[in-house]
This record gives sequence, C-alpha cells and structure tokens, in this order.
Amino acid sequence: MDERERRMDQEPQAAANWPVPPGGKAPSHEEQARLVSSLNDAAAMLRVAAGSTENARDVVASKVPPASPMRAAA
Repeated sequence: MDERERRMDQEPQAAANWPVPPGGKAPSHEEQARLVSSLNDAAAMLRVAAGSTENARDVVASKVPPASPMRAAA
C-alpha cells in the first residue's frame, strides 16, 4: 500500500473524529483534501527553507573567519 492509498484509508476515520462545535459541521471531503494538500505544501516549503538556510550558513562560514572569544570587561 503506497502513501496515497494509506491516506485515503485514513480519511473516513479523520472525518469521523473531526472536532465539531455544537451546531457546527465538519469540513467536507473536498475541504479536508485541500487542508491536507496545503499542509503538505507547507511542509515542502519548510524543507526547501531549511536547505537554503543550511546552504547560506555554509557560504557564510566559508567567507567569514570565526570570531575571537570576547574578553570580559575590566
């Protein structure tokens, strides 16, 4: 079973367990799919940002000498 199939199997349970305020209603299947898609997009963007941050750190580390330890004020 691949990731997509596993998620599809989990959707009915997620819908049944969705917290609904009194008088409210749970999101539709389509709304839940949009939510999951948005969360997946956000996770992908965070991975890209983490990689870019690591690359920037490496560039700075290669160009800037390490700082000398600060001396305590007399």
